Amino acid sequence: NILDLDDMVAHEVMQIQQASEPQTVNMGGDGDTCRQLAIDTFARHIFGGDKIAGEALLMAFMSLAERNERYGSKAIQMPTGATLGCGSLNFVLPDHQSCALLQTELGAIMKLIAPVAAHIQLSLSALDAGGNENAPVDVTLDCDCNIITSPEKTAANRLEPSVLQLPKSSCIVINEGALSEGTLKQRGQRTLAALSKMTMTHSIPYRFDGLMEIDFEADLRIIVLSCNNSSGRGSKLLPCSMSVKVASQNCLALDAPRVDTIPGDTILRILRYIVTCRSNNTTDRQSISLPKDLLDRAQEDFINRRKNNGSSMSRDIEEHDLHRWLLLTRLQARSRFGERLSTNRETSSMAKIGDWENALSLDDAMQAR
Repeated sequence: NILDLDDMVAHEVMQIQQASEPQTVNMGGDGDTCRQLAIDTFARHIFGGDKIAGEALLMAFMSLAERNERYGSKAIQMPTGATLGCGSLNFVLPDHQSCALLQTELGAIMKLIAPVAAHIQLSLSALDAGGNENAPVDVTLDCDCNIITSPEKTAANRLEPSVLQLPKSSCIVINEGALSEGTLKQRGQRTLAALSKMTMTHSIPYRFDGLMEIDFEADLRIIVLSCNNSSGRGSKLLPCSMSVKVASQNCLALDAPRVDTIPGDTILRILRYIVTCRSNNTTDRQSISLPKDLLDRAQEDFINRRKNNGSSMSRDIEEHDLHRWLLLTRLQARSRFGERLSTNRETSSMAKIGDWENALSLDDAMQAR
């Protein structure tokens, strides 16, 4: 995690902007307009017009660990074990063909806006052997490792290379859709457990001498693709912070525009927008703070929703729901960071009541499917 990919992308975008004629490449200055442009573009070119899925993808791109500057910029761990500010996303699809197609389109968009993106194709044999021959890593750096096992010390006193050893801010897409029923060997079980811990807590266990395991942070943007199950609540093997169902017609429409048809100036505007929201070139990467009035409102809404469990709500509201809503609030606020930075630098990193309301609205829409 020595390399900071957000800084690298910010530098590249600045060079592109300086080398481009303003009338040819319009980066756009309105953060809210660029935010909606990103959602609309993702929806139209990846999800067949599904704006809920498009906004969910944007939230995944906003995932970024909040850090404690007093302890060497260490990522903040919550009592639940999750990393504050990080959220993994599970797209739930009808079948493995839909998972494969969505993985292709996500891979295409990440080549345009993410410097490092790893794609993992899960299967019983890949988990047991630690290999991933059908879906190598796509990166702009010198990296072609396709081993998906948890990092482990070798007899030569070196860590075995693994696709899970990624720089912070990298993207990783795990296609669980092709995983069939069967029995995993010990190595496969250990790899699956490591992936599960990564999707739940954004940390990865490294194995050293004496079978000792030490967790290291994994400040990654994580997306899991899985097939619909009986519970309808997403992947059971790789639980994620957020999940949303995507209809097959939204991914399989043959006449739908694909990622390769997105105009170049649109890609550059989206790229600059995401860089601005994630950049640490402004007051040392502002952490998103939740003011007291927002937390009071969150407590009030949580209590009211728990009271309404048996009436308007179709499911029980539990503590993990509140954690997810607060996470979405941080992601919503970060997605508007650039817009607020241009109007009021001092309060740009402070979440608003509107972010909480937008988080609830998006979560309700995702949960209703």
